[in-house]
Amino acid sequence: MAGNSRNESVDEAEVERILDAARHAENVRTRRRRDALREVFVLDQRFVLKRFTWDPGTQHPRPLWKIEHEALSRLEGLPFPRSVGYRRRDHDKKAIMEYVRSYLPGSPVDCFGLVEARQAARLLAAAHARGVVTDDALKGNFLTLQDGDLGFVDLGRARVYPRPTPAMVLFVGRELAKFRRHCLEHQPELVTAFEEAYFDASPLKASQQGWAKRVADVTVNLRRFRKGVIQSRPDKA
Repeated sequence: MAGNSRNESVDEAEVERILDAARHAENVRTRRRRDALREVFVLDQRFVLKRFTWDPGTQHPRPLWKIEHEALSRLEGLPFPRSVGYRRRDHDKKAIMEYVRSYLPGSPVDCFGLVEARQAARLLAAAHARGVVTDDALKGNFLTLQDGDLGFVDLGRARVYPRPTPAMVLFVGRELAKFRRHCLEHQPELVTAFEEAYFDASPLKASQQGWAKRVADVTVNLRRFRKGVIQSRPDKA
């Protein structure tokens, strides 16, 4: 993934200052994967701390903190959180990586209508224009902000590209398919409104837009086919 040294520097001193000053930390998620213990805390309703803990003797976990920091650094000025940075420390024979970003206040999007579909289309297109594909366009990652616009909160799975490469076009198509499924539930009117708004604002060239649309359609159809095969099995009857 390409970097941008002007925006992606890591301010470890600021991370340490924020963590030391925090008075209240609310644990909102704890998950253990094979590679690490992953915890998410909200600090004083101002910052979000993501903590990764693993045994140094085991395989190093995927650097989600670096991925999110790089992606958010490119999205400054858009309705995404602001990345502060990350630091590593060792404690009790464990490696600990702590990543801090700003807390983005807003309300969950309970249901996507035409307005929200078009807002999300423009938001994703703006991110893609800066070379960032969220790869996680799920309903739970969108928020309605105080000004009525949509924001996006989790870039831990993001992919960053220096320009619209074929790989980026592929993942844009997958992202559009994921949004159609998880947020629009394949409702034709909403899908049409979303795609029209997205491609109107998309940074991709016309030929790349065509390929992204094909990838999205193929991804949706393949999932439907697999789901149909599974449901037709005798043991699922």
